[in-house]
Amino acid sequence: MQRAKILEQVIDSGLVSVVRADSADQAIKIVEAVIAGGVKSIELTYSVPRANEVIADLLAKYQDRDIIIGAGTVLDPSSARLAIIAGAKFIVSPSFSKEVAKLCNLYQVPYIPGVLTAKEAQTALEYGSELIKLFPGDIAGPAMIKDPFHILTSSLQVA
Repeated sequence: MQRAKILEQVIDSGLVSVVRADSADQAIKIVEAVIAGGVKSIELTYSVPRANEVIADLLAKYQDRDIIIGAGTVLDPSSARLAIIAGAKFIVSPSFSKEVAKLCNLYQVPYIPGVLTAKEAQTALEYGSELIKLFPGDIAGPAMIKDPFHILTSSLQVA
């Protein structure tokens, strides 16, 4: 599935369920429940034991359905590569990593990093991230996203 189509599908789904679990079996049960509830975009975090296997198993099970499964809490390019090999359709990180961005660009897999500042958002966009997430959202608060155009362009102004 091409990158633009994946991003469109994630955005159109309106919701990405972030799945964390103490075991692979528990993660699979949670994913099955959220899919049964109508969720079509799943982020399986790398805090789940054997996350690569879980991603591969879920993709095999739901290959004939309109389900997108990505990997979350990806902290380094090695983990990103393993997730991509397992079939993850997108990669999410709590912070921006140039190395992960470059790897995702190489494989044409959307990379959605967490950012907190306008400069981090600008850097992520410069390295090809079409989507970014404000992280941690509870610290930044609603005012941070009140005027996204101003936030993203404020760091572009020349003093």
